[in-house]
Amino acid sequence: NLKSNSLLPVAVLHTDEFDASQVDITTVKLGDASVISDAPQMEDIDGDGDYDQIFYFRARDTGIACGDTEAILTGKIFAGTPIPGSDSIQTIGCK
Repeated sequence: NLKSNSLLPVAVLHTDEFDASQVDITTVKLGDASVISDAPQMEDIDGDGDYDQIFYFRARDTGIACGDTEAILTGKIFAGTPIPGSDSIQTIGCK
């Protein structure tokens, strides 16, 4: 909802090839928005027994516009490697 002040949770999933705990929270952005909290939150989002990292953003600060169908997450791991990601979205609160 682009008109609300709500927080939008976004997860970076841990896999056998990628350790989500290595994401540098200070580099993570969703569109134009930076992460709300400085403390990473780890939780098993996908039920595979591994801890995924969850970030929160203010939806209205992301730069996402009514009708957009994709959100793009950018950031880096502590070693400096970029970690771009995207997912499909549906905007509400546009009328």
